[in-house]
Amino acid sequence: MPWLLASVEDLGGRCGGQVWRWSIQGQDDVFCACEPLTAGGRMPRLPFSVGFVPPDTVVVAAEDDRVVAIDAARDAVRWERPYTWQPVDVFAIEDPTGQPMAGVAGRTRGGSIRAITFFDLAGAGAPIERTVNGDLPLGLNVASVTQSPFSRRWFRALDSMGSYAAADVDPWTNERFMDPPHTAGREGFYLRTLHASFDGTFHRTVWTGERSDLDPRVREVYRLARADDAGDQRVPLGERCTESADRRDYDVLCEYLHAVADPALNTSSFALCGHSGAERRIVRLSLTGICRTIVEQAAVQEGLRISRLGLAQPTFWP
Repeated sequence: MPWLLASVEDLGGRCGGQVWRWSIQGQDDVFCACEPLTAGGRMPRLPFSVGFVPPDTVVVAAEDDRVVAIDAARDAVRWERPYTWQPVDVFAIEDPTGQPMAGVAGRTRGGSIRAITFFDLAGAGAPIERTVNGDLPLGLNVASVTQSPFSRRWFRALDSMGSYAAADVDPWTNERFMDPPHTAGREGFYLRTLHASFDGTFHRTVWTGERSDLDPRVREVYRLARADDAGDQRVPLGERCTESADRRDYDVLCEYLHAVADPALNTSSFALCGHSGAERRIVRLSLTGICRTIVEQAAVQEGLRISRLGLAQPTFWP
């Protein structure tokens, strides 16, 4: 570790779903591919969302199917639970007693997030489901949820149409923290996804979306490298692939579908780039616009779709 994770759906039904992994090194050109996870052959065919709960559990959620917790060291199923929502995000959290849990944010098809379900990491007890705009102090336009880099018992939420790009929420006390550094404004941006982490030094938050104050709109990745700064907490200037590693123009125009922070370099992020119709690739995007392609899905096998990224770290919190 740390690992970059990618949930991969098998649209053709030939080999089953997978979680791809890379060991992340500090150098720009080093990505050590690890053996994909298949949950011992029991991975859902369409694992849309992937997350990691320290110290060693990868969790995937598949639409109208199930949530599967995987022992990453043995690639074996720890537990499975049915799941009826369309999953959006999987994230790590702890309950008030310090028990590790996996949170799964779900929506109705094509809509915003309607419920967050908390699964005990040990597989004990019934899942706890909390509704948005009901049990939780969130509105009806929540687009993405991730772990909070500030507290093990909070999560961060993105309101795509409201006032905040990120706000920390304690689901056990139903409190939302809107004072810096626990929030970020989103005026001038239409944001789609959110991911947060702590790398041992910096609290980071990364979004994908576009500038809504420009015509035509520009699709970008937005990276707040110091989310613990109580000062200016607006979404920063965006980054996008403009050059390849050899300084030539980048070969595709990306629609950024998801992104996570780079735990090895504070000047870059990892992004899922959609291009040329249904093609998708994973890139390492630097603040200077240089992009290094890590994998192109079609180069691995036809009928696959990379759906979400994730990070596996020893911890996400101070």
